[in-house]
Amino acid sequence: MSSVLYDSPGPQARRRNTLYTLGFLLVLAAVAWWVFTGLAGKGQLEWSKWAPFFTDSRVWTTFLLPGLENTLIAAALALVIALPLGAVLGIARLSDHWWVRGAAGTVVEFFRAIPVLILMLFANAAYAAFFDISPDSRPLYAVVTGLVLYNASVLAEVVRAGIMALPGDSRTRPRRSACARARRCGTCCCRSR
Repeated sequence: MSSVLYDSPGPQARRRNTLYTLGFLLVLAAVAWWVFTGLAGKGQLEWSKWAPFFTDSRVWTTFLLPGLENTLIAAALALVIALPLGAVLGIARLSDHWWVRGAAGTVVEFFRAIPVLILMLFANAAYAAFFDISPDSRPLYAVVTGLVLYNASVLAEVVRAGIMALPGDSRTRPRRSACARARRCGTCCCRSR
């Protein structure tokens, strides 16, 4: 068996990997047992605490299913907005103009550095203070805003890294062909490289 990422393990490495796997499984089983006995010792696994999930449908119709629906709505909205925004920011990070590159880099690095939950909390506070959004829909707006800002920043880095990973000729070919078209039309503002 061959692999592109690493050399095939020999007999000693296979034996060592098997021992590591068994050791990890033993540690995992011990941690699971510790958690189980800790919960059981404090009465957290008694049927009376878990019965509402199985006997009372209001738990599902009031909390769990609407929560799942709102989560899927927020994820879909964030996906639709973050993908194109991330592509634009990623391409802007490769701009020839320093001010475009600097602005895009600042936005990407700033929103990548802040945890998503903090972005959601700040967005919720900003919507409450500066916008006339009903309190019922404000959480959705805040969640979508936090997800969009963070994920667009991460996707911008993915786009930038993907473009930078292309061979030099492939990376500059679109720019050269655009400059050639612009020169033919007499509107060229491309720098020669």
